[in-house]
Amino acid sequence: MSFDLILPFLRPIEPLLRDDEVSEILGNPDTNWFTEREGKLCREPDISFATASLRTGLEVIANHLGKRLDEDNPRLHARLPDGSRIAVWIPPVVGPAPAVSIRKFTSRHFTVEDLIVRGMLTRSVAEFLAEQIQAGKTLLISGGTGSGKTTLLRISMIYREAIRNGWTERNPAQLIKSKTEPSGRIRYLLDEEEAKLRKVMDTDYVSFRQEFDIALHTGMRKHEQFACRWDWVEVKSKRIMFPGEIAKNGKSRVVRLNADAIAALEQQRTITGSESHIFMSPTGKPYPDKVIRGWFDDACCKAGIKNFTWHCLRHTFCSRLVMAGVDLKTVQELAGHLTISVTARYSHLSQQYLETAIEKISTVHRGEPTATSKKIVTKR
Repeated sequence: MSFDLILPFLRPIEPLLRDDEVSEILGNPDTNWFTEREGKLCREPDISFATASLRTGLEVIANHLGKRLDEDNPRLHARLPDGSRIAVWIPPVVGPAPAVSIRKFTSRHFTVEDLIVRGMLTRSVAEFLAEQIQAGKTLLISGGTGSGKTTLLRISMIYREAIRNGWTERNPAQLIKSKTEPSGRIRYLLDEEEAKLRKVMDTDYVSFRQEFDIALHTGMRKHEQFACRWDWVEVKSKRIMFPGEIAKNGKSRVVRLNADAIAALEQQRTITGSESHIFMSPTGKPYPDKVIRGWFDDACCKAGIKNFTWHCLRHTFCSRLVMAGVDLKTVQELAGHLTISVTARYSHLSQQYLETAIEKISTVHRGEPTATSKKIVTKR
């Protein structure tokens, strides 16, 4: 990769630009910098820019790219000579510092086999694409940043060209051994991981402990938690009443509160008790619909916890209930799942719990009665 055009003006991030493992570099208006490696976002605490110097450098870069970046044109979207993309926002759109995004271009072209082996594309989807291309259908491909739109379009183009030139008559993905597709992401917080995470939070993220505790002990969805208002909270009844327009399924639901959740709410009340919402953004306004918990990803990185997102706290809530012996129907109600099948997917158990469960019926060889020692008559 060549970044000769921008390097003279972005020296503090030069190591990141030259690091092949970094796929994206992000600079926030609050002067924090982040990188994406293998799909994981981590904060880079050693990166620092003088705000005025950064803005001047970005204006010069825009000029070199034949663009303008000033108060009348506060947004820049451009492609660098090597194919990488740069996006910049400056005041008055953001502040106090500019916001910067650099998506690095990779010269590697992934094959269908690469994507299937890496779990980015399933065999069934690859076969479907091939069939649609062979039939001359129009394909609409959409997705968020970094979701693989360009890669998928390249695959479609490869199929189309191969079929048109007579190089292939069938989908080569059929040669790849099919793997069982998971029903969803399953990840919960282990006790030792929670201890490590709390240690990091006690040192660097003390002000966010209530957010974490409430998520962990209520199982609220992220959009529910950060849209929650104080007038929905009923401490005496130990519950939060969510209206239908906030709940995921469009129906009002009740979130139950245990002692830890109530304690966290009382602590939070000392901070935002006079506001409308329980959690307020640094700007003094309620959080937007899509809340990014950057501090949480940063804390997980520091604690050495991998493959764990904010939503995994909800998995942890459900998993701990099941491992404590709570029946699935109760877990379904506490989590606000529409169907019991969703609850069953969340109800993954630890190996230790499974071993304990199976030992409950290993008493017969010691002459002790089991649950089936007496015949139970069921009336019909």
